[in-house]
Amino acid sequence: MKKAIFFFILLPNLLVAQKWVDTTYQIKVERNINFGSALDFAGNVEHLKLDIAYPSNDTPPSCGRPMVVVIYGGAWMAGDKSVGEVQRLMEDFAKRGYVAIAPNYRLGMFQTALDWNCNISNSFDIEWNCLNAQDSSEWYRAYYRAVQDVKGALRYMVNKQDDYSINPNNIFTTGFSAGGFTALGVAFLDHPSEWSSLANSMTNAKAPNSRYDAGCVKKYGWDTDISSMNLARPSLGNLHGDLNYPASSLYKIKAAGNLFGGMMYNLLDSGNSSTTGIYSFHQPNDLIVPYQNNRKVFHGLNACAYAFCNLGILNRPVVYSSPIIRDWAADASVDFHFDSTTNTTDCAGQIANPSKGGHQLDNWSRTWNMATYFASKIDTTDCEDILSATRPLESPRISIYPNPANTEINVSSSEPIISYTLTDMLGKVILSEETPFIVSFRIDIRPLISGVYILDLHTANTSISQKIHVR
Repeated sequence: MKKAIFFFILLPNLLVAQKWVDTTYQIKVERNINFGSALDFAGNVEHLKLDIAYPSNDTPPSCGRPMVVVIYGGAWMAGDKSVGEVQRLMEDFAKRGYVAIAPNYRLGMFQTALDWNCNISNSFDIEWNCLNAQDSSEWYRAYYRAVQDVKGALRYMVNKQDDYSINPNNIFTTGFSAGGFTALGVAFLDHPSEWSSLANSMTNAKAPNSRYDAGCVKKYGWDTDISSMNLARPSLGNLHGDLNYPASSLYKIKAAGNLFGGMMYNLLDSGNSSTTGIYSFHQPNDLIVPYQNNRKVFHGLNACAYAFCNLGILNRPVVYSSPIIRDWAADASVDFHFDSTTNTTDCAGQIANPSKGGHQLDNWSRTWNMATYFASKIDTTDCEDILSATRPLESPRISIYPNPANTEINVSSSEPIISYTLTDMLGKVILSEETPFIVSFRIDIRPLISGVYILDLHTANTSISQKIHVR
C-alpha cells in the first residue's frame, strides 16, 4: 500500500513533459513546397522543394517557435527528404514544439572517365561504382552546393517567420551522414579561407566512363545520359547561394546536430568565436566516415572492396569525424556534446548482421539526447530584438545604385539618413557609420570580397534594409 501511495505522489512529476524534448503536440505537415531553383553539377535546373512540420495544438511563445532543419544523407549522390528517418525526425521535432523542415538539395558529381569497376553493390546496398569521383574536388563541390541550398531553404523560412511563428534567433540544423556534414557546414562554414577555393571555376570535366551511365547517371536521375551532360565546372558563387533574398531578419544558429557525419576540414579554426554548439553521434566501427584521424571517406568500405575485387574507391577526400571535431571544438571554445557506442563489429560482421552496422543510429533514443542538448540552447529572452528586426526595403524614396557594384555604391534619399550599417549574411558588421542627417552619400566597397551583403539604413522615423551584390 505504501508503495502505491508513493507512486501516486510521484505521478504528477512523471507526467510533466520536458519542454522542447518530449513529443507532446499534435502536428500538421505541409509537403513539396518549392523554395527555389538552381543549376546542378551537370548544368540542369533543379527545382528544390521542402516539407514543413509544426505543432497544431500548441500556444507558440511570444518570440516564436524554435526551428530545426533536418538534412538527409546519401554521399551527396542519392537520398531525398522523403526517407523514413528524415521524416520521422522532422515530425518528432514538430511534436516537441519546433517548426521543422526537411529540404531537398542538389545531388550528383562527375564520375571518373576510367573503366573502374567492382561488382559488390548488392553486398552493401549502394551503387559502388558511383563513388569513383573524377577527382576529389567533386566531393567538395557537391558538399558546397548542398550548403548553399540548405541556406536558401533556411532563408525561405525566415521570410515566412510570421506565417509559422518562428523565432529566427533559435535555429538548429541536423542531419544524417552527408546531411551531418551539411548541417555542420551551414552552421560553421563562415570564413572565406574555408570556402573560397571550393567555389572557384575549374577546367571542364571529362565525360564519365560509359559504365556509369545506367548505374549512376540514369538511376539517380542526374541527367538523361552522359552524352547530355554539360561538362563545364564554373564558379559556384557565394557560399550563401542566390535563393530567397533578402531575409526579413537575421537569424542565429544555436546548435548543429551531426549524426555519423563530420567535416572535410577544420571549420572551427577561422578565429571567429562562436556561440553555436555541436551535438555529435558516432560509432567506432563506422565504415563510411572513419572514426580515426586523417583517413579518407569510405576507409572501411574501401578495405572491404579489396577483399572482393582488389580495387579501391578512386579520389576520396580526407574527412574528420566526431572525436577529432571534439578536439577542435575544445581548442576553439565551442560547446560540444559527444555521444558514442562501444560497437567494434568489423566489415564482415556488419555484412552478416546489419543491425551491428557502424554508420547508423544504434538506437532512436540518440535523437532524444540531441533534442535534450538543443533544448538547453533555446533562448526566449530576445523578444525585443526580434520585434525590432528590420524588414525588406519597400520605400520608393530610397535609391541605391549601382547594384550589383564593383567599387562603390551611391545612396540617396528624400528623407535624411542618420546612420547606416553594412553586414555580411552571417550578421558580421563590415561597416558602420553615422551620417548626420544627409540625403546622399557614397560607400567604398573596394575592400570587400565578392558576395552578398545587407545594407541597413536608419532615418529618424524608420529603418530599412537592402541586399547588396558585390562583384
